[in-house]
Amino acid sequence: MITIRKARIDEVKKLQDLNDDAFSSNPKFDPDLILDWAQSDLGKTYFTNTINNPKDLLFVAEDEEKLV
Repeated sequence: MITIRKARIDEVKKLQDLNDDAFSSNPKFDPDLILDWAQSDLGKTYFTNTINNPKDLLFVAEDEEKLV
């Protein structure tokens, strides 16, 4: 069963990895895409700040305790 919930700070690395997976085939459509952005310090800061900011909301989908 898939559950939608708020992302947690301990999931930043997994969010970075999921972002990489989601955009892996996009360079052929977007030549300006920076493929290593999510794994960079900027990407980590983005996900961390988004989770920690009470004005932002970042949801994840979880299937049997695994982010998908």
